[in-house]
Amino acid sequence: MTKFFFKTYPVPQNVINFDLGFPESVPTTVEGKVDVILALQKYGLHAPKEIGLQIFYLNGMFSVSGMYFGDASKYKQAIQPLEKLLPQGSNINTTTLGYLQTLEKAGLVTTGTLQVPVVGYNESEAFVSCAPAITVFLCLSC
Repeated sequence: MTKFFFKTYPVPQNVINFDLGFPESVPTTVEGKVDVILALQKYGLHAPKEIGLQIFYLNGMFSVSGMYFGDASKYKQAIQPLEKLLPQGSNINTTTLGYLQTLEKAGLVTTGTLQVPVVGYNESEAFVSCAPAITVFLCLSC
């Protein structure tokens, strides 16, 4: 038998969601995509634990998005190093959503909407990790 112990944190009331926008040449060239991935990799080595990143590539569609689970007043400071590493002409578009809305937007809910349980809330499995996360979705058979 194995036991796991997790240190969990209260979910934030709001989460800053962001999408990276690139100059036209970046998503259409291999070199452009490589430059972005190398920038993300360099940033990820020292990224704050409140940042999560997602790289999506499928059938030529390339996008990068992320979430910031920290204090909104510190978001700009947390994201500035990434902005400096991205190709010239890139931009970061932000939207603030509630925690449950963020999980729905991220595709972590496949049917319906998430609801806060009326009873048994302390038994919930939803938690925020305390480590930077980079999720890469690649379709190798496409």
